[in-house]
Amino acid sequence: MFEVKHIKRKGSNYIEVMQSDMVYAKIDLNLGGSLQELVMDNKTIISSKETLPYEESYASAILFPFANRIENGAYLFNNKSYQLPINKPEENNAIHGLVYNKKFDVVHYAAFKNDAIVHIRYIEKGEPLGFPFKYLMTLSYIIKSKSIELIVEVKNTDDFSFPFTVGWHPYFVSSNLKNSFLTIDCNKKILVNDQKIPTHEELMEFPKEIQIDDMQLDDCFMLNKKELTFKTPEYTMDFSFSTDDNFLQLYIPPNRKTIAIEPQTGSANNFNDNRGLKTLHPQELFGVKWTINIR
Repeated sequence: MFEVKHIKRKGSNYIEVMQSDMVYAKIDLNLGGSLQELVMDNKTIISSKETLPYEESYASAILFPFANRIENGAYLFNNKSYQLPINKPEENNAIHGLVYNKKFDVVHYAAFKNDAIVHIRYIEKGEPLGFPFKYLMTLSYIIKSKSIELIVEVKNTDDFSFPFTVGWHPYFVSSNLKNSFLTIDCNKKILVNDQKIPTHEELMEFPKEIQIDDMQLDDCFMLNKKELTFKTPEYTMDFSFSTDDNFLQLYIPPNRKTIAIEPQTGSANNFNDNRGLKTLHPQELFGVKWTINIR
């Protein structure tokens, strides 16, 4: 039997999901509704404890209305100029969207014999600097003994259309990253400049299975399929995406205890270069589902 608790104390505000000693999930409502911890089959799959502080790592953050970076925080949409806050001053970029530090509200949660469901939401009233649009974001976590689904839905509640990209920034734990493997169907990598802004796409030969070994990764790839596999000494994870056009950012932090495997519906700076950019019209709803299966 699953169990769900809403914990509110001493500034903390989060949801816990448990199934005996085998499954544990922590969804932090004060940190953009992000999945800060995930344990399945008594193995740590996702953790924010093994990387930098949240304000530097953005661990498991939902990335919206843009993923990754916007060059100089500036963009043009419908012949109007906008300036986003620069939260990466050493690069002079805006990064990782505008909801990663927002407080989400609980809509509903329930526990059953074989799974648990958590629905949370954030209502934007159109106040953010550089993105003055209204929208409703709903996150749905469906947790089972060896799988989790994250469904992100965004509804435009404004009278105006706006550009957007949706991404997710989870860090996956491995006791031996050197001896962990990625299986990805991909033949295009997006190259960037010194400001980490995309410049062009490069055709590449991507092995069917890649051993992480001593690789240094902070790169974006264009996937041919809606799935990938990450294999560690403790577990194998199958990661699937519901959207047709999928971009994948891979990043290994300096301590090399985790790897960020970040699905995105568009690439960095697509408010300016349109690579994967989408537009949400008034009263329109967009949804994406990411599914993790552990074996």
